[in-house]
Amino acid sequence: DDLDWQQRALTVGVLNWSTSGELAEVKIQRWKEQHATLLNRWQAMMIELRSGAGPEFAMCSVALRELLDIAQSTAHISVD
Repeated sequence: DDLDWQQRALTVGVLNWSTSGELAEVKIQRWKEQHATLLNRWQAMMIELRSGAGPEFAMCSVALRELLDIAQSTAHISVD
């Protein structure tokens, strides 16, 4: 449930992130540039999670928390 909610929050956040009428591809690219640090940390976490012998609940929980941080930062940033 948390993963679904965060995916929805990210999608809505990115699409609402800037002025209307802007192409979705442009919004996504600008969002990725603005959130590069958080996205790099997320990608590193996913690499670590996949390299383990098997999924660990604690690691999955931390990964969900990192994704929540990205979703929240998207919702709270002002773009003009």
